[in-house]
Amino acid sequence: MTYPVTKFIETDLKMSVYAFAKQSSISQQTLSTWKQRDKPVASLPIQILDEFSYFAEMSMSDIRNKLAQYELENELAKLNQTKEGENMIDKEESVKLKSFLDAGYTFGKALSAGGNRKNSKIHLQKLLRDSPKQEGDSLDDFLEDYFKICIAYNIKTFDEMTALTPKNSVPFIQNFLIGAHNATFAGKKTS
Repeated sequence: MTYPVTKFIETDLKMSVYAFAKQSSISQQTLSTWKQRDKPVASLPIQILDEFSYFAEMSMSDIRNKLAQYELENELAKLNQTKEGENMIDKEESVKLKSFLDAGYTFGKALSAGGNRKNSKIHLQKLLRDSPKQEGDSLDDFLEDYFKICIAYNIKTFDEMTALTPKNSVPFIQNFLIGAHNATFAGKKTS
């Protein structure tokens, strides 16, 4: 798993972190500190988005979306890691994770169909910011925003959302957001 900022530098800018630090106003020490603290994409300073925008010739919004996608992929990879040769996710949970991915894809398609691309991005970014990041985090803000969006765009709600608890919500909501992001921005369904 690669930290989203590092992945963007290496994959999208096709540079080493060292080369990027030399050519930009962001020091290698700052980048390293963010990586060690696993600083969330939503809390990155505008300065890094501005630097990425300059080097990649992309809008800051597109860069933020790309970083958010990398962050979600990282979280999903963490969940699927094996421990002592055994898969941490049993078959039943795997099926449930897939159902959240599919529901997210359906939600993203409906969101895109019901509004413009800019509004879709704004709504998904808000859901990402309000999503629980670790076990025990509150679901209230995320669910409130999710239901408001469903009502505003006349999107059928995914009933399984109400069965989530702060203890088990993180992997399922992350899968949901990956599906929604893929449907809204890439138009691809992942299996």
